[in-house]
Amino acid sequence: MFQTLCQDARIAYRMSGRGPAVLLLHCTGGSSGQWKQMTQALEPDHQVIAVDLHGHGDSDSWPGHRALTLADEAAAALAALDSVAGPVHVVGHSYGGAVALRLALDHPERVKSLTLIEPVSFHLLRGRGDNDRDLFMEIGRVGLAISRAAGNGDYHSGLARFVDFWNQPGAWAAMPPARQAQLTRQIGAVALNFWATLTDQSVTTDLAHIAVPTQVLAGEASPKVTRRIAQLVAVSIPDARLHCIEGAGHMLPLTHPESAQQAVRTLIRRAEARQPTPTLPLAA
Repeated sequence: MFQTLCQDARIAYRMSGRGPAVLLLHCTGGSSGQWKQMTQALEPDHQVIAVDLHGHGDSDSWPGHRALTLADEAAAALAALDSVAGPVHVVGHSYGGAVALRLALDHPERVKSLTLIEPVSFHLLRGRGDNDRDLFMEIGRVGLAISRAAGNGDYHSGLARFVDFWNQPGAWAAMPPARQAQLTRQIGAVALNFWATLTDQSVTTDLAHIAVPTQVLAGEASPKVTRRIAQLVAVSIPDARLHCIEGAGHMLPLTHPESAQQAVRTLIRRAEARQPTPTLPLAA
């Protein structure tokens, strides 16, 4: 593992391979380790950088000097790219997808292509029509349950609501005790992730400024809220395509790794053909 410092927090990341750089951003409750299969598929001809976001993996928790934002997470991801010159291909899943979207808005010069796997950019639903408002309220209640659990100590009930929402009823109860214990230790980060995704101030019209090849992946069996966000993102970014993965749910990078890898490779090839200059490490 490598480490860098961002806003008084140590940010850990993995780096391997050589070639055009690919940045991987994980979901809430995950870590850079969730990208093991993706890394193995890409590293023979790409430089792969997989980041642990605040409070996940080997990275420090958010230092707490103010409310966490998606821009703060994007800055942490950017810090891991200090040794990489030029724009990179960015892949984000779930929370990592929301961070990737924020990174593309805040630092467009660092992004060559964008793969968003069910980005949980809940804030994009805010202020829209009744159906989107209902979805925003529904996911807001899940976030509230997590925040209450983090505050009152009933971690298991809050995390059961969280895990079962993204998978299916009973998923938390069926989870191995070691994985339950790991998520319990991360409940503070889970609550902060909900806060960041619900309160970001960007709106769908802002996405029109993203000018790189983009693909949005969604699982056929995923919760309605993420399928709706995937649709909104895909129609709001000019050069974006939406792909629905048959039979997949929200955790499709883990359950359907071959489909995710193929999609990422295809977009990278398209972006490299459009922008053929390779991304190389800076000289020491």
